[in-house]
Amino acid sequence: MAVRRTPSLSGGVSAAAAAQALGSVLGHPDVVALQVALLERLMVHAGVPLPSEGDGAGGGNFTGGSRGGHTWALTRFEARHGAFVAEAPPNSQDRRPRRSSDADAPFPFHVVQVSLIWWRVIFFDVENGSPPPVLGLPTPLEQARLAAGTAEALCRLWRGQGLRGAFGPSGQVTWRSGLAEFMRCTFLEAPVESLSEAAVHDCTPYWVEAGCWGVALAVEALAAQLEGRLVIDVPASAHPEGKLEHGSPAHSLQYSLKSMEELLNNPRLGFRSLGAASREELSGRLQRCGLGASLDRALRLAFTSLDRGVAAVAPTGSEVLTAASARACTLIPYFVGRILRTGLLSVLSPSAGDGTATAAAEGGQRGRQAVAGTAGMLVTAVKRARALTALLEGLAASAAATRSPAPEVLESGAKVLYCVLWGARALRLQMRERAAGPAAAPASACSEPACGGGGEGPAAGLEPGRGLLALALRSACGLGTQLAFAVSFLMRQPVGAAGGGTGAHAASSPNSTLGTLEVRFAAGCTAFCLDQLAATGRPDALGGSLTAQQLLACQPHRLLAAAAAMLCAAPASGPSHTLQLNAEVRGMKRALAQGLTSALVTLPARPELSDRIQAWLELPQPLTAAFASGRAGRQATRWAARVGDDRGAPPTDHSCLFALLQAAVTWAAALEAHSASSGILALLYSVSRVAREARGRGSSGSSGESGASGGGGTLQQVAASMMEDIKCAHDLIREVDLDCELPPIVEQPPGVKDFVEGLRALDHPAQEGLFLMTVLINSLPPPLAVPAMEETAPLGRLRMCGNPRCVNFSGACEAELGLRQCAGCRVVRYCGAACQRADWQQHRAACADVKAATGAGAT
Repeated sequence: MAVRRTPSLSGGVSAAAAAQALGSVLGHPDVVALQVALLERLMVHAGVPLPSEGDGAGGGNFTGGSRGGHTWALTRFEARHGAFVAEAPPNSQDRRPRRSSDADAPFPFHVVQVSLIWWRVIFFDVENGSPPPVLGLPTPLEQARLAAGTAEALCRLWRGQGLRGAFGPSGQVTWRSGLAEFMRCTFLEAPVESLSEAAVHDCTPYWVEAGCWGVALAVEALAAQLEGRLVIDVPASAHPEGKLEHGSPAHSLQYSLKSMEELLNNPRLGFRSLGAASREELSGRLQRCGLGASLDRALRLAFTSLDRGVAAVAPTGSEVLTAASARACTLIPYFVGRILRTGLLSVLSPSAGDGTATAAAEGGQRGRQAVAGTAGMLVTAVKRARALTALLEGLAASAAATRSPAPEVLESGAKVLYCVLWGARALRLQMRERAAGPAAAPASACSEPACGGGGEGPAAGLEPGRGLLALALRSACGLGTQLAFAVSFLMRQPVGAAGGGTGAHAASSPNSTLGTLEVRFAAGCTAFCLDQLAATGRPDALGGSLTAQQLLACQPHRLLAAAAAMLCAAPASGPSHTLQLNAEVRGMKRALAQGLTSALVTLPARPELSDRIQAWLELPQPLTAAFASGRAGRQATRWAARVGDDRGAPPTDHSCLFALLQAAVTWAAALEAHSASSGILALLYSVSRVAREARGRGSSGSSGESGASGGGGTLQQVAASMMEDIKCAHDLIREVDLDCELPPIVEQPPGVKDFVEGLRALDHPAQEGLFLMTVLINSLPPPLAVPAMEETAPLGRLRMCGNPRCVNFSGACEAELGLRQCAGCRVVRYCGAACQRADWQQHRAACADVKAATGAGAT
């Protein structure tokens, strides 16, 4: 378009004069009035009501007649009769509505190009020189209103919702460069730096609405491409950057999500400092624009594209578009997580009584519940996390376990884990706020430690949300465990080995399968997963706490073991390759150490969990006597060999964390994570002391209350006050590297020095310069048994396919899959017979247990 290139005009006086003349024409009041009238007509074609008809109700965003209060007569005629007029008003005797055709398709694009995009060029898109002066253009507020209404109109027209049915979806649609440009430069990059505070305040609601509809429009385009209805209209001579922007709806969707997240996080908009009422109003606006449903569908389309192969989201033979589209689909869950991180989307429904579920009468069945919106998006992410967990578990258990998973699988898994974790965090904080009542602080403004009082547990009305939180945290812990275990395997491969090593440890690793950024992101997600496990497991986490059984179903010992293995993983150093940790990896390992300590301190503080966790941390039985007699070195060497050998792995979860945490203390100290090393050391010492006292009472024949008070209860008391102890231990044990003399300790707990000396004897000989122990494990601790009802009940309530390997992401949400109940337990649902057959061997035992517990006629 000529006006789009106006700022680039060069060539002296003639070019400047031409720009001046063009600007004066386009800025004439009559021209601007025509531009506004065309946009208003476009909105009416989409079924957006005129102000006189809806006065803003029904989702109408635009303000007709903003240039003087007069609406075009043709627009009013079309609105009254529900008919699209192509050239002239039809005969008054002919009231039949005219449906759109392919010939009418360019109309919306032309309207947008000659109005909104041109205004954007004049105001904010100055690239190569000054634009021509234009007077009389709509104000920023008028432009924001028109942009929001136009975005909604284009989305409705794409869906075939125009003029009360007068417009229908065509069999084939064209992805035109004008639409892609409209999405890029009109409403997804709010020009807040150029406007006053008052203008920003007035325009913000319309920018947000336009961004939501822009995301929805990009989703519709990607869906049309996957359905084979989209034609990419990009000239072969276009610039490579232009081909990427206009030739890949997946890339446009990724860009729209990224820009939406940047808009919500813009400090000038002040979303982070909103009060409770303003935050609730903004959340309602986002819901009315369907942002939650758009994010859900965006995830499902991205997962479908990746499962079909990258060729499904790029034209055949275009390697650049293929790679860009595949990369965009991998990044979509990450940017969805970034939007969730803002805390502005409500996962819970507005009414506390129904939690996250919205009753729906579907398929003639009563009592079925559909989870939609933001909660449905979290269900979709959880389903993907379960499928990736099953995939990684299968790879780890296969005969080719020595080969690590493909890097793209690990990267995709980390992005999905990021999305699930931020969705779970948002849900937990909203549950806590809802349970605390209206006096509670806004969820996003609440600090991570629990606000307020005691552990009464979540309100009864939050039970559906509690089930979703339990399932989300469980899937996150499962995926985080497998990711940490797989990445730790890569990290401990010899530097430079084919198919092994990472770029995280040395620059001389040409065959790295994962780079520093990927390793750091996976480790950061693992640390965040540990942090969320700890925050949800707090006994005083009002409204968001889970039961002990729900926490144990997350298999926390496996996550702790995998995280500790990742913390302690490093390539074997030798004369030719010394161990080098760059700043990024050191920071990543410090975050892991802090996450480990947070979870290890929080979980034993729950009285019902302290005995179980004490068993995980206790000294292995073969070393107990040797540790007490000072002959631990030789026994420790044998035990370390058994830890790295599948045949010697302990058959139960007893002592499954001791060797890993023993090494984690030295790593945390070497990385200067002093609070983490002190906290882990304090826990190990407390467990050793409690076990020693219990053995002493057993040998003396004591029993009763003294025996009951000396077991897990003592560890629970220690863990409950550990936050205070960690600060004290940080001052007392500043250098717990086990290779140098401990600094002077004030009020040193009795026996801690002997305990440290015993740990030193258990460790391997010190390396040159650093006293670090690398624990090699080829298998994780065995999983804990989960009761059948705990396994199946959340799946039934949330209407999600019960097959953990299901990759069916068709439909706009999970509830649209037409799930059918298992004929046996009538709790678990499946999206088809294939998924039910694939899951039957795993579900058979649980099916019988659930059927016996609920009765044959239970629903």
